[in-house]
Amino acid sequence: MKSYLLAAILLFSAPAPAATLSGKVVKVVDGDTLLVRHNGVDYRIRMLGIDAPEYRQPYGKASRRALDRRVGGKRVTIQYEEKDRYGRYLGTVYYRNNNINLDLLRNGHAWVYRDYRNDRQLMSSENAARRQRLGLWRPPYPQAPWEYRRTH
Repeated sequence: MKSYLLAAILLFSAPAPAATLSGKVVKVVDGDTLLVRHNGVDYRIRMLGIDAPEYRQPYGKASRRALDRRVGGKRVTIQYEEKDRYGRYLGTVYYRNNNINLDLLRNGHAWVYRDYRNDRQLMSSENAARRQRLGLWRPPYPQAPWEYRRTH
């Protein structure tokens, strides 16, 4: 009986709501990863739904600089739901109520991460940058970060 009750509770439980973390960006690691200090503790944040070029990849340094210009040293808010297998918080970064994840996509500084291709808002932002040939979309055939990682 107890096992059926537990199974029913687990089956019908709603997913946990997104948690919020606010703090100062103390380091921009690369184009999609930040260190945010909250109450004296540094949290590693992996920006949800986007994948920026690797640092040594073409446009990698420019992607990192673009993120640093937007949030480096600034107070941001992160909405997150979980950690990834590396212990990073997966979240959406906001600065002054602007969704920085979308901003990076719209300006051609990142790709939509493969697992989020069904997110219309993310895909719409990436497609707008592609059409306008912004940022990493200037060259005719940019290499996606997941392809670069596979070969390097």
